[in-house]
Amino acid sequence: MIAFTNHALDHMLSSVLDAKITNKVVRLGSRSADERIAEFSIEKLEEVNEESRLNRTFARKRWELKSTQEAIKKLMENVLKHDFESDSAEIMKYLSTFHPEHHGYIDAPPSWIRNIKMLFGDDDDDAGEWQQQGRRGKTFTKDMSFYAFWRDGSDLAFIEALSDGSYAPWRPKTPPQEAMGNKFNVLEQDAWPESEDEYATGEEDDDSLSESEDEDVPVEDAWMKVKVKPPSPEPASPKEAPAPPSRTTPTPPEFETRNNTGISQADFKDLDGFLAEIGCAQLPIVPTSTRPLDMLLEYVGDVWTMSRLERHILHTFWVDQTRIELAESQKGEFERLREVHENILRECNEGKEEVRRNLLRKIDIIGCTTTGAAKLATLLKSLGPRVLLVEEAGQVLEAHVLGSLVDSIEHLILIGDPLQLRPTLNNFSLSMDSRRGRDLYRFDMSLMERLSSSGLAMSQIDVQRRMRPSISNLIRHTLYPRLEDHELVHHYPPVRGIAKNVFFLTHSHRENEGAEDTASKYNLYEVGMIRELVLYLLRQGCYSEEGDIVVLCAYLGQLAKLRDALANEVAIVIDERDQAALADQEGDDESEFGSGITIEHVKVTKRVRLRTVDNYQGEEGRVSFCATSLHFLNLFL
Repeated sequence: MIAFTNHALDHMLSSVLDAKITNKVVRLGSRSADERIAEFSIEKLEEVNEESRLNRTFARKRWELKSTQEAIKKLMENVLKHDFESDSAEIMKYLSTFHPEHHGYIDAPPSWIRNIKMLFGDDDDDAGEWQQQGRRGKTFTKDMSFYAFWRDGSDLAFIEALSDGSYAPWRPKTPPQEAMGNKFNVLEQDAWPESEDEYATGEEDDDSLSESEDEDVPVEDAWMKVKVKPPSPEPASPKEAPAPPSRTTPTPPEFETRNNTGISQADFKDLDGFLAEIGCAQLPIVPTSTRPLDMLLEYVGDVWTMSRLERHILHTFWVDQTRIELAESQKGEFERLREVHENILRECNEGKEEVRRNLLRKIDIIGCTTTGAAKLATLLKSLGPRVLLVEEAGQVLEAHVLGSLVDSIEHLILIGDPLQLRPTLNNFSLSMDSRRGRDLYRFDMSLMERLSSSGLAMSQIDVQRRMRPSISNLIRHTLYPRLEDHELVHHYPPVRGIAKNVFFLTHSHRENEGAEDTASKYNLYEVGMIRELVLYLLRQGCYSEEGDIVVLCAYLGQLAKLRDALANEVAIVIDERDQAALADQEGDDESEFGSGITIEHVKVTKRVRLRTVDNYQGEEGRVSFCATSLHFLNLFL
């Protein structure tokens, strides 16, 4: 059994259960809004039979599928979002293949560049990775390679600092009043000879820090304020290790300690000596050339003699080319993962269908929507059903019905009305309302209408059980001359608080507030009137259940206005198809009502259904308002 809407499918299955035809019913597809029918879903049936051996067997396949999806995701992130600013390894791989000369110069720089890189502290392998602070607090690993040193022009910055004298790796001289020694000596006192006098700082010393001063100094900087007295020149005991030499210097102090390059402050008094110490014959000149990219690529000279602009040009080009080559090199890996994912997904689907096939073989009636039937065609084909019943066949596209006709079908039953609304199309030129579409395509002509218009004999239900006679008379003399009223509809109570059960109202208030004609119309006068009538009927106390009051709109624009007008007064229930159409029209997928079908604001019992005319077929309510939004044709029931 298939139907166009979830509502019609649930109603049809409920009728089967109410008639006690069978309780072996299963509903496929999305979750049902009917709690009773939801208990007969395929998911519930699988939960009851979760110990299935096949289900456990294919659980591993689902895990493999998830792992493959993660691998594909990481591969795409590596290709599209690789951070070449913090990791130049891929760029160096590209250079080694396509530009080996440039790669050689960058990978093996001159000795003086190696030495100044050491002066910047970049060659400390034991220090681990450096984290650099980016925008909005984001941290990333700092690139410490020679390529990054070349790209950032750090060597040029060092040369400029030497030229203007701004490079000062050591602190300036201390004031003559204080004999400040190497502050790190305090940290090494435990390794020196134990003595009560040596290297002691007197608390009574006038030069010591006061308690008030210590309180203002952070803990991590307090060691910098410690003043160290030079040790006395007493000879060391022969049984004890000699004390280390004094780390203090006379005033003014002369720091002779050398760093790991063997360079001291004294070298900066002799710039030529300093350059010779780091392996440079003379002070280099900062280049300012602006050669084009082609020349930079063909130029095989030392890349360390390029200007900052030239380095930027080359780096930008290499990043783009590296990204392209990386994508090409990963293309094969992506294809491999795609094939693996496709195979595992097929096995998972086959396993899932096998589990469901075993569960559905003992079921008498399977229900789903037309869309669900098209998606589950393979499963339905394997079950081999012999009878297909289509509800609301007049609103179902012919292609949907034909797609549900598996080979085993022997009997097709179409239930619907070819005189009511046709299936909905997004392309007007393909519909029956278009002259070209009526002559060539007729895509919105259902199979039922096509067969009826071709003269195929059909049975008609002449007795209606929904409308009171005053309403059925409106269509009895136009569409259904043989229509009869069931005895049930003659005993409907009158609408409380309203003088007449059916009435029409015509007004002269223009739609769209008098603006130019548009595709989606609205009428604020009708919106205000419907709002007051809805609240008036709710005050009667007998129309507060869900579905009692229905407001039908001919246009989405009118539906949106009514939604906003009633939102703060009652809870509104909007059909999922109307909600999707509203989101498309308003250009906001995340509207204030979300993606759900039911939206509750005040009281659960006070719910009003809002529908467009096209999406209300097959449903019913106790009191209905129909708003055309046109000032020359207005209908309220």
